[in-house]
Amino acid sequence: MKVQVRVNERGALRNGRFAFTNKLTLVSELLQNARRAGATQVTIDHDTTARRLTVIDDGCGIEDFQRLLTFNESGWNEDTIRTEHAFGLGFSKCLYAASRVTVTSRGQRLAFQCDDALDQTELDVEPAPDADPGLTTVELEGADLPQLDQLIDRITRGFPLPVVYNGVSQARQHSLAAMPFTATDIGQVHLWGTEGGEPATASALYLQGLLIGSPDRHLHWEHQKVDVIHLDSALFMARMPDRTELIDAEEQGKRIDSAVRQLWRTVLEDRKQKLPPAEFVERYYAVARRQNLLEVFDDVPVVPRQACSVVIDYPTTADEQERYLQSPDRPVTREEVETGTIRLAAFSPYQKDESHATLMYARAAGLTLVHTYLLGFEHWVTRELRDPRCRGHRSRRSRARRRGAFRRHLHLREGPAVRPPRDPARHRSRDDQRGRAVPRRSDPLPCWLSRRSRRQAGLGLHRRIRPLRRHGL
Repeated sequence: MKVQVRVNERGALRNGRFAFTNKLTLVSELLQNARRAGATQVTIDHDTTARRLTVIDDGCGIEDFQRLLTFNESGWNEDTIRTEHAFGLGFSKCLYAASRVTVTSRGQRLAFQCDDALDQTELDVEPAPDADPGLTTVELEGADLPQLDQLIDRITRGFPLPVVYNGVSQARQHSLAAMPFTATDIGQVHLWGTEGGEPATASALYLQGLLIGSPDRHLHWEHQKVDVIHLDSALFMARMPDRTELIDAEEQGKRIDSAVRQLWRTVLEDRKQKLPPAEFVERYYAVARRQNLLEVFDDVPVVPRQACSVVIDYPTTADEQERYLQSPDRPVTREEVETGTIRLAAFSPYQKDESHATLMYARAAGLTLVHTYLLGFEHWVTRELRDPRCRGHRSRRSRARRRGAFRRHLHLREGPAVRPPRDPARHRSRDDQRGRAVPRRSDPLPCWLSRRSRRQAGLGLHRRIRPLRRHGL
């Protein structure tokens, strides 16, 4: 017995309507057909009461009507199929969204009921002497598109051709002709905030001038703070039939984010050369942090205000919003740090066990706290920071230098100090006096252990670290 894959054509045609999640995508497909046909303008008329949609373009027209009704077989030339991945499914949306379709092109007209077409009934193509041979008209009757009037602006926002909807020209704010774009490895990219430094809150992705995703889900576009990206159709493909996402969306998303990040790096390096350091930091720090490009500021002789805090009030555990911390009025310069005009100290708000005591000391000492996690790992200020938890609050570089000199003086470079002899009579505990056997540790420990660690170890040798404390270690 042998079996093979077969297709129930009638069932496949009837059930195809359930593959489409949004009827509005048929408008996008008709717009795309007009663009591929070389049209210079598209006119759309929508009568909500009569449920009639008419799309007219001045493209090359339809030469073979049979290809229009052949599923999974594109009627476009080989170059269009290769570069734009035309699948031959676009017009099928009209059969599922309307009850009757009339197509007029090149002096010919095809009119049919959609149910008859899905039943594979033979349809007649008739002459249309009254029609303009230079126009292609697609008329859909019984098309229920109640939201089209509200969403047509978003559907056409990135479309490359002029579109007139019910007599009104659409603005197409995201089209290639409406704003400056930069050529990248993924396509044409327009970054929001390159002049003012205000980061975008979203990205609008377009493929062949059409939106990737459902237009009714992009309500956040109204404020216009959007990065606009027109993807290269030879490198990216949208999932058919509704173009709701890219194929391999996760991997392609990483690729797009990487290209945007690299473009922002180029912009930041250019602005760093042209602007004064204080103005550059103040204007572009927020977008650099969002794009994870904080290393661009490593050699700028100014510390961003957003990375610094001044303690203006006593900290309390009840203040979860940390209103006792306030950013400085202006950025801190490198000259002020090196001359000692402003004293900085490292601070991490995540060390809750010590943060309040540290804040109280910083307020009394007049220190400016620097949140190191808000700067690059190699930022110059990290070498000048003091640790307010240490007595004397010397800078890290100074403490390291003094610690090394003191250890060399005491010959402690090779390892831990030897435990000094103890007088059993002086160091007997209560358990010893009662005659109980108490286990003792015999392994020597480094003399630079903290006082708390020695107490927990039960050695009673915290007096050994007093010389180290006096040297700021």
